[in-house]
Amino acid sequence: MQNIDEFPNNSRSSEQMPLPQNNARFLQKILNSIDLGLIISDNNGDFVYWNNNALELLELAVNDLSNKNIFDLIEYIKSTSELEVSLSSSLTALVYAEDKVLNTVFKFGNTKQLALRTYPLSSAQNIYRQWIFWDITTKYETGSFSEILTTEDEIQLYKQKAATLAEINSQLEKSVDKLTKEKNEREILLSIIAHDLKSPFQGLLGTFSALNTCFDELPKEEIKTYMTYSQASVKRLYSLVDGLLEWSRLILGQVKFNQTQCNLHFTMLSVVNQLKIQLEEKQISVIDLMEEKLETLADENMVTSIFRNLISNAIKYSKRNGKITLSGEVKNGFIVISIKDDGIGMGEDVKESIFKPSRHSSTRGTEEEEGSGFGLLLCKEMIEWHNGSITFESEPGKGTTFKLNFPLIS
Repeated sequence: MQNIDEFPNNSRSSEQMPLPQNNARFLQKILNSIDLGLIISDNNGDFVYWNNNALELLELAVNDLSNKNIFDLIEYIKSTSELEVSLSSSLTALVYAEDKVLNTVFKFGNTKQLALRTYPLSSAQNIYRQWIFWDITTKYETGSFSEILTTEDEIQLYKQKAATLAEINSQLEKSVDKLTKEKNEREILLSIIAHDLKSPFQGLLGTFSALNTCFDELPKEEIKTYMTYSQASVKRLYSLVDGLLEWSRLILGQVKFNQTQCNLHFTMLSVVNQLKIQLEEKQISVIDLMEEKLETLADENMVTSIFRNLISNAIKYSKRNGKITLSGEVKNGFIVISIKDDGIGMGEDVKESIFKPSRHSSTRGTEEEEGSGFGLLLCKEMIEWHNGSITFESEPGKGTTFKLNFPLIS
């Protein structure tokens, strides 16, 4: 069953569930499109979720449920419905029951007949209860009370709806698990970043202290050595802060996502031209095997950033006189872009951690080039904004190939 430990409290409407950006609207559309009213309460009776159909069937507004609980809802149902005495007294007790299942039908208002099924949902820490309502007025008018609950058509209909809810529950559970995992990873990342920021500052403070104390006594060559060290520390610090700011803006949703028609081949050639100096410094050649007409809807600034990060990495981890091969083709409804180098490759420990924020780190390049460690994290975040994906293959001593999948224009 759905683990709902992380669901929002009762102050949110169903359109405010904090699900991951790529899944939230899709799941919410499913929940609001089925002809079932869904309410979930915890073992204290507080609401943890409801969908729009529940509000409509029970003729309520969001404000009618906000800051209230299931006991208030039961009293409301009692005041607007015709309930049997036994049902009226047992509804409240159901909130605390961990194993009770109830199927019933009641007259709501003057004309509406509603069916209700309620049963417990178990999580690792708590017991919740799901309340499912649906309108059976038409069926009620054409059959007896017993027929409504026992006919084969009604049983089959409920099975179909139950299967739909089970699938939704499964997807919501995965989304909550993903949110929890990402939250934990980012908390760990922040502690690592704090440590990484201290290191270059400590180096700078030590250098400036030595220069300030002994400047008049130091030979020019030694002063130059100190300044070279300071410059390297400042460059690393700038790279780290710049990467951190760009990554944090992405995950906090502060980046404007502007999709236009984008030719991936032309964008790639533009990035290669921007990195021409770095390529020439290490005498690395670029082999372009990309098809020319590779067009998709994309944020061109993000795509440029993705390509620049991946090609910069390829340069960083390639030896002198190496080569980088670019290819692109349409395959299985996606544009697949490959960036392959013949550099030093990655071992298993590095491969397992490069997309994990909690293991943020940067490996020096073949000529001691440094980086912030945020490049691949940024690539992953940005490609996912495009509903695409990034994968890689790598072997020590034989190089690395990164593959990007962009959706075709539909």
